[in-house]
Amino acid sequence: MKVRSLLAILLSLLAAAALAGCDTLSGSLGIFATRTPIPDAVATQAAIIAAARGTATPWPTTARDPEGAAESAEAGPTADAASCRVGVTFLDETIADNTRFATGERFTKTWRFRNTGTCPWGEGYVLAFQDGVQMADVAAVGVPPTAPGEVATISIELAAPDLAGTHRSVWQVCARTDEGLTCHGTRVWAQIIAVPATATQGPTPTPSVTPSPMPSATPTVSLTPSVTPTPSRTPTPSETPTPSLTPTPSETPTPSLTPTPSLTPTPSETPTPSPTPTLTETPTATPTEPPSPTPTLTPTHTPTPSITPTPTATRPPDYRQLAYVVTESGANQEVRVAQLDGAAEIRITDHAAYDAWPIWQPGGEMLAWVSRRDGNLEIYVANADGSGARNVTRNPADDAWPSWSPDGARLAFAAEGQLCTVGVDGRGRACIAETTMSAPAAWSPDGSRLVYECDGDLCVIGADGQGQANLTAEPALDFWPLWSPDGARLAFVSGRDRNWEIYTMRADGSRVRNLTASPSDDRWPAWSPDGRRLAFASNRTVDGAARWDIYVMDADGGDLLRLPTGGYARKPSWSPDGETLAFFSDHDGVLGQLCTINLDGSKMACLASGVETGDLPPAWRK
Repeated sequence: MKVRSLLAILLSLLAAAALAGCDTLSGSLGIFATRTPIPDAVATQAAIIAAARGTATPWPTTARDPEGAAESAEAGPTADAASCRVGVTFLDETIADNTRFATGERFTKTWRFRNTGTCPWGEGYVLAFQDGVQMADVAAVGVPPTAPGEVATISIELAAPDLAGTHRSVWQVCARTDEGLTCHGTRVWAQIIAVPATATQGPTPTPSVTPSPMPSATPTVSLTPSVTPTPSRTPTPSETPTPSLTPTPSETPTPSLTPTPSLTPTPSETPTPSPTPTLTETPTATPTEPPSPTPTLTPTHTPTPSITPTPTATRPPDYRQLAYVVTESGANQEVRVAQLDGAAEIRITDHAAYDAWPIWQPGGEMLAWVSRRDGNLEIYVANADGSGARNVTRNPADDAWPSWSPDGARLAFAAEGQLCTVGVDGRGRACIAETTMSAPAAWSPDGSRLVYECDGDLCVIGADGQGQANLTAEPALDFWPLWSPDGARLAFVSGRDRNWEIYTMRADGSRVRNLTASPSDDRWPAWSPDGRRLAFASNRTVDGAARWDIYVMDADGGDLLRLPTGGYARKPSWSPDGETLAFFSDHDGVLGQLCTINLDGSKMACLASGVETGDLPPAWRK
């Protein structure tokens, strides 16, 4: 009996240890611990963190080697990734999800990826089939040679299955190593709806296909790229474009999405710049006649504190300028500034290296951005006209996600999983917390605190590195934090309701509230300058089609308004006067545009094309 009792006790202890091990494992899984999201939702969350870190994040489920993919991958040379870091960031794609094709119809889908690691891509790198229905004659295609910071364009010829219905083919960038196929970054897919071919349809659906009067005509005759997912589908985070998704000409809006006639700026849209009188005034001049050349007038013109030029004296009228990034020939990215009065754009950078993520210093005197011109990502600053550019981080690790302190004296940024700050003169670098950032850290309006992403949650810490606290502590991913102008609340995006929603909470993490509560994805919140409203982008169904539009609501979620952007609009940004929103768009079938629209829906204008829409939102000079 004693032996049995001892054995029972031993078994109990082993069972307890096993349970403790499970708890430890759950804790290590972070955002996936207590909830079991569908795999695509998990992939979207992992992709955001992977893009922020610039490092490979494994798929959070058991790795699979689909039949045929391994054989195809092993047929070529291996990639040498032992002495460098592999980083893959998905940018955009062609062929929108749930585009309809006739069964058996062939089509080509293209994806773009940025090499955000330090390994050059070339031999040994492939885009490999991972899951779903292959739909392609091959299980892997080669990745073109792509240096760090550059963009790779990869196309695959696919064919709609013979079985009608919705089909998804999932692919991932992988490297052949001595150990086998190692995959990196987020998975991408081609998801289409196969419909039975009819006698009146040719092999490729085009906008010219019209309903046939013959009895054989079926509802499937409307096989144009404008067909979108049926309303019965409830989108999940991955069923809609990731934040960097850029729809393509195949998503060309139907006539119902035609923009308002006022697509071009009108003279009333921006005030005409006028000379600033304070620059030429001489309030301390004596009554002596101005033409008199007598030397006795010289002391009276000596500048005094009352006539020292103030920051407003050097600002252009209304600060109506927007910083953004363009992709030029050779896939090179440069920072530009558009002017709403129609004047020529300002070229901030003109360098062969990668330049992106521009943000204005409060006061508008300087611009900061990220550059790879020194071989790794560094934070640069320059004057408003692009002169005086200098590296302020000077660190062998990658430095990214910059954000200015309210007084413009310091910059916060991410470096090797650390939240760091540095002075505008490059001095006083300090790393104060661990972070997994997919958006810039948010400074409180008084500059005393920073809110940032901490392993899928939102944390707050003093600018001096003291007083760190977790504000959300949720198993779902919380990201994109923004302080309200009065510092009392925070807006952010969360996946806790199994799709992306806009939330607010008090600065201490209490009173969490879902403001959007829709089955669609809602992202990229932006506070109005007065803190009374929030703008965001959502892919809600409008006129039977799910499309990205810009929405505005009160700070409590009421009085929701959709702006007539024509669809495919993302990442809104408020003008300093709170009257206009800038955003990225693929309006009218033109990919990568920088556009603006008034809050009353009037005067929509697109200022530039070839814009890198996967970048930060357009940055207004303030």
